[in-house]
Amino acid sequence: MKNKIIAVTGSSGFLAGHLIDELHKENPKKIYCLDLQRGLDITDYHLLKTFFKIHKVDIVFDLATLPLPLSLINPYRVVSKIIIMALNLCELCSRGWFRTLIHISSSEVYGSAISVPMSEDHPLNPITPYASAKASADLIILSYYKTFGIDTAIARCFNAYGERQPVELGGVIPATISRILQGKSPIIYGNGKQTRDFTYVKDLVKGIIEVYKCKETRGQVINIANGEEYSIKEIVEKICELLKCSKKIIYKEQRIADVERHWADTSLAFNLFKFSPQFSLEEGLKRTINWYKKKWIYDYNKIAQRAYKLGRLDQEKIKRSDAEDYIRELESKRKIAAEEIELLISFWLKRLVGRTSNDGLAITHKDEIQEHRQQIAKAILSKYMVVEK
Repeated sequence: MKNKIIAVTGSSGFLAGHLIDELHKENPKKIYCLDLQRGLDITDYHLLKTFFKIHKVDIVFDLATLPLPLSLINPYRVVSKIIIMALNLCELCSRGWFRTLIHISSSEVYGSAISVPMSEDHPLNPITPYASAKASADLIILSYYKTFGIDTAIARCFNAYGERQPVELGGVIPATISRILQGKSPIIYGNGKQTRDFTYVKDLVKGIIEVYKCKETRGQVINIANGEEYSIKEIVEKICELLKCSKKIIYKEQRIADVERHWADTSLAFNLFKFSPQFSLEEGLKRTINWYKKKWIYDYNKIAQRAYKLGRLDQEKIKRSDAEDYIRELESKRKIAAEEIELLISFWLKRLVGRTSNDGLAITHKDEIQEHRQQIAKAILSKYMVVEK
């Protein structure tokens, strides 16, 4: 990988950010970060072709996707974009505009486990539109390998967690840590018996890089995971233990998109390139919790300063306890300042819709969301600002 020119699609995402950090250690000539936030729409074939024509890329790590929750709101947008992005990259690779495509898949394509541990031969049984789109993208890429001989491999990642994972996308680990740090009770959707193969993000990205380095991976799907099965309840209880939280777990109705069981068979990755995760679940959780603690203190300082500027605090010197009291007051009344609602709405519009002006589909969806701003505001309030009794 030394002196290679690399492009990473979906570069603003959680997993991509850690992959870029690790790629820098490989001494590439250059790394290009491609996503909507940087002005490059992967669904625009001609724009993408122009980029590759100018920059002479050797390797593409494809992490471009849309979030699973959005597929429950606008499935057409999610499915069409995920498939088009994969198709564009396959077509450009087959025409020689770059050499190698390493595509990042998701364990969601398997659906709930029929047999465990789940090998790469496990049937594809996607539950959500997001998962079906990811499965379709995988099949398209493999078909280009078989038909046109493109240099490609697929890293199928199981549940990632770690530093910098966004709380707002609903992962149980960041959501639980965040709630406990706010003094709230942790929440489990369903009975907590659902299982996952949680894998620390630094192990995942090292596995992805090994998928590229090992030539025997070409034309194959390789599971990248910790290879251990834990229930959601076990995960939440472990986080409570590490954070010394004694609050009672709140159980809510199970979400329709949740699979019942995931546990990866990682023997293929081990046989091909001796993949072996370096971080235990407990060590990974400790590192993740420490990062969120530091971030929480930083965020509290920002809230305190903002509250003071708005004239909501009387003291000259802002203390963390003041910020906490301010937040509790808002939460107890289930209120949030109008400008903060607008900021959150803007965040979701940018995050879920994108900011491209030449994408008719995106503009249409943005208009649809703008017409339902009140519903979005209510959803934000119910998700982020409700205190459990």
